[in-house]
Amino acid sequence: MKHNRQHKVRHRTGFTLVELLVVLAIITVLAILSVTITGRIRLAAAKSRSIGQMRSISIGIATWMGEKSAMEPFYVANGTGDFPHESLATGVFRPGNPARALYNKTDPSAGYIQDFNVFFTPLATVPAGLPTQANYDPANASNSRVWGTFAYFFPHVTEPNKTARHIANGVQAVPSSRASVDGKLMMSEFYEGNWITPRFGKEIHHILLSDWSVQYVADSNTQFNKWKSGN
Repeated sequence: MKHNRQHKVRHRTGFTLVELLVVLAIITVLAILSVTITGRIRLAAAKSRSIGQMRSISIGIATWMGEKSAMEPFYVANGTGDFPHESLATGVFRPGNPARALYNKTDPSAGYIQDFNVFFTPLATVPAGLPTQANYDPANASNSRVWGTFAYFFPHVTEPNKTARHIANGVQAVPSSRASVDGKLMMSEFYEGNWITPRFGKEIHHILLSDWSVQYVADSNTQFNKWKSGN
């Protein structure tokens, strides 16, 4: 006598704990990878923009010099004090402020740089907040109202390479140990204390040279100063 056996098939209605943990682990890994990749993309884009902005400012400076038949428009060191340029007798490197000559506050469309945001690198943050068009005034820069976040350097020279133009304008020669920047350094991103800080967790210094080539040289002021001094 045969008995017909019916096998009941059980259908699962959910996931086991192990399966849920595996899925969660995969999602976590993907999220971490996504954040990392997104961060790298944002950093690469910011570096590219920063380099482009340096070149735009340099074009403005070159145009200003050509039309005015004048020296580079340096006015402010470290965003606070007045200096015709930053090459001092001590050989101290200080940034010049070309924005006073390049940006026309009264009529931005008439300036050599028409958008003041060009003076602010996307690699840095101004904790006090970026200025608005209404209150941006590079002629009255201060720690809390910076003109920008780039350092524009007078092309430094060692004593043997000083020209009559340098002498006539009071340019002080830098020590021979700084020959690595002899007539070359033009611009870099600028970081100072707690009023211009890195946006991506570290200082990023590109340098724009007089031949308009750009190099990445350091991720800290210490390393940047070593590069400038030729050490």
